Amino acid sequence: MPYPSSHMYLTLHWEDSREIDEGGQIGIRFDTVPDIPTQAMVDACKPAVQTFWQSAGAAIPSSYRLRYLRLAGIGTDGKYLPGSFSFDATYGAGISTANAAVVFPMQVASVATLLTELPRGQASRGRVYLPPIAASLDAQGRWSAAQCNARADEVAKMLTSLNAVIKEPAGLPAIASVFSKGTTKNAGGLRSFVTGVKVGTRPDVQRRRAKGQAEIYGTTYAVAH
Repeated sequence: MPYPSSHMYLTLHWEDSREIDEGGQIGIRFDTVPDIPTQAMVDACKPAVQTFWQSAGAAIPSSYRLRYLRLAGIGTDGKYLPGSFSFDATYGAGISTANAAVVFPMQVASVATLLTELPRGQASRGRVYLPPIAASLDAQGRWSAAQCNARADEVAKMLTSLNAVIKEPAGLPAIASVFSKGTTKNAGGLRSFVTGVKVGTRPDVQRRRAKGQAEIYGTTYAVAH
């Protein structure tokens, strides 16, 4: 099944300095008319992502190094737009933080939920899996609401900044969005603009997903576009 439209796809890539063969990435889709990405466009994303990564509020552990960004134009088939290429913006040896080190393995993540104008259903929300928060868990095995709220605020600020620098051909900003492929009920797929971010207090692992364990969320922080 296809996506509802062509769009830009930005991925953030990092590695764990404790074991450089271990790495991770997240992807964010931006609604835009069909367009070919440029080196200048992905270079313009670097400051916003670096500011997020090194912020005290995001609390990325010091062992996680941000290595590069990649921007690609994606067609409705989920593949690169014909005749286009992806462009990378690198951070050299990597961007580390002054935050505390933690001992979580790479399989542990902090989940940021991307909210849209739709209250439920297809393309109503998305998820990005970030490094764990650089803080110990409480007696219930959770991060505090204050720690999760601080990270949600920083993710929202980053998306707001990225909305302004990823451009359509006419110079208009693209908008961070949740894209859903077509289904038997809606063959064309759906797209909704991201309007807010919230972060769950429970660390994410494969076991949690399998058992559908309940989440506790903090405050929702708005994304401007």
